[in-house]
Amino acid sequence: MYESAKAIDRRLHDSRFLSQFFVGHGIDIGSAQGEMGQYMELFPKFLSLRGWDLEDGDGQYMESVMDNTFDFVHSSHCLEHLRNPFIALDNWTRILKPGGHLIVTIPEANMYEQGVWPSDKNWDHKWVFTMNRKVDWADTQVSMIELCDHLRQMELVKLELLNHKHLSKVSGDQTLNPITESAIEVIWKKPI
Repeated sequence: MYESAKAIDRRLHDSRFLSQFFVGHGIDIGSAQGEMGQYMELFPKFLSLRGWDLEDGDGQYMESVMDNTFDFVHSSHCLEHLRNPFIALDNWTRILKPGGHLIVTIPEANMYEQGVWPSDKNWDHKWVFTMNRKVDWADTQVSMIELCDHLRQMELVKLELLNHKHLSKVSGDQTLNPITESAIEVIWKKPI
């Protein structure tokens, strides 16, 4: 629920979002309204944002989008819903211009699913993601080591576990809490 909105304050305190990551023309995959677009004025180099959701086509393939189209590709809490996250990342990289940034936020398995699989928090989750180790309770899981290895042609710029407001004693859906981020944020730069 409004995961991009929760990230705004944190991102405004990281000068890289102002000067490098949200620069130029972008696409917000998994958000028909381009939720990040409402915050454009806070990021002075953010020029435009196209929203992309189911009605636009399959976010895994991005078939109607030409190669090297966007200065940045943003996706928050979408990758876990796709059939194959590796194919999705390949296509998100394909539509990114050289020198552009791929910004992905995904729920962290241990904080979000909390050992229950299939997820009782979101029935549409097809994958769980962890920082560096496998979990023994989910059969469709990916570690950030695997994701980064898959995108080894990209420069890893940022990898962060977003747990500073996570409520460990709350067993419900943490996305419903207006301040909690229980996620992983990873940013890659496409080589020039």
